[in-house]
Amino acid sequence: MIHGTDTDTVAAGVFAAVSAASDFPTEVLTHDQSLANDLDFDSLMFAELADRLVLTWPGLPLIDKAEIRAGTTIGDVIGWVRENLAEGAA
Repeated sequence: MIHGTDTDTVAAGVFAAVSAASDFPTEVLTHDQSLANDLDFDSLMFAELADRLVLTWPGLPLIDKAEIRAGTTIGDVIGWVRENLAEGAA
């Protein structure tokens, strides 16, 4: 579980979740990498990522598969997490 909603904290948590779901080390991941196109995410990997995000930030809604497109990047996921954490805090 991660506490904090600043960009660096959220980015670290998302990178860790993407790494765990994909087996890519966090050191090679970048904000602009596409989950599907660059990291070869499939539906099971997307499901694992969604689960890991909720484990990292309890209370975060499951990311809707409709929100994930072929071009969705790690940076997009970071933005989605920050937006949803901010809404939950409001």
